[in-house]
Amino acid sequence: MLQGQGAWLFKAGLSDASVWGVLAWLAFGKLLFGLIWESVASSGPVRVHRIFRISPDPGQRGREILSSIHVFSDAIALFLLINFQLIRLAPSSVATTLTTFGVFYIWVEVLYYFTHRWMHEYDFLYKLHRSHHLSRVVTPLSSISMSWIEKCVFYTGGWLSFMAAISWFMPVSLSGIAAYYGFHFVISLHGHSNVETSRLGAVLAGRFSMGSATSHALHHARFKVNYGFSCMLLDKLFGTYSADTAPLQQRAINGRGVESFGEIRQLQAQADPQAGGPPVGSLSS
Repeated sequence: MLQGQGAWLFKAGLSDASVWGVLAWLAFGKLLFGLIWESVASSGPVRVHRIFRISPDPGQRGREILSSIHVFSDAIALFLLINFQLIRLAPSSVATTLTTFGVFYIWVEVLYYFTHRWMHEYDFLYKLHRSHHLSRVVTPLSSISMSWIEKCVFYTGGWLSFMAAISWFMPVSLSGIAAYYGFHFVISLHGHSNVETSRLGAVLAGRFSMGSATSHALHHARFKVNYGFSCMLLDKLFGTYSADTAPLQQRAINGRGVESFGEIRQLQAQADPQAGGPPVGSLSS
């Protein structure tokens, strides 16, 4: 809509409680979910379903904590966009929430796949991504451990600058932004949980190309496969999907996760004998 159609514009300011609620959600939501997720993932009944029955490297937890201080960047960026009126906010309704969520989801999936793939294909970009891949066996804390540039440019900047830009041409609501971040928190933490407990997840992955904890665990083990996150459609379309994702997911669900990285390589050879050599930025480099 055009600017003159005032019914579209919600003049939200920093005096609005709803704005501060969403800012608090962006700042602390993932930390809150992360604490819960880490507690659940480390409990006995859930640990049985680990994908990689391998201990994280010594010092990984401390390193990940130091590499996650920028977790508040999304809240700061949205604060600035609202404060300087760089984003137009539509009234929150079912329609604007679903529209905002849908556009946000599609944009992030496309942006994530290609930027993530480029960070593995080009050495100068991999230097920005390398700290995240120091964690070969992921934990929920791994989901917020990355370099400042990767977080602030490829994630916070790439996500919210796009939503701010399109808000001048279509309705974008605070509720839709908050809903997408909630979805992202859950998917990101689950994807780095190193556990698979639900057969529903296997059905969604098989029938609808949804991502899983297994697909991302294999990415951390092999680097140049499974670049997508909540959706594997682009991986399947561009030939970067790991053929042994589904078999390994079933093994973890059945409580028979792999015991070593050597076993992971054997699974790859069985599922895809034509698999290529070491990726750009492998841990051996």
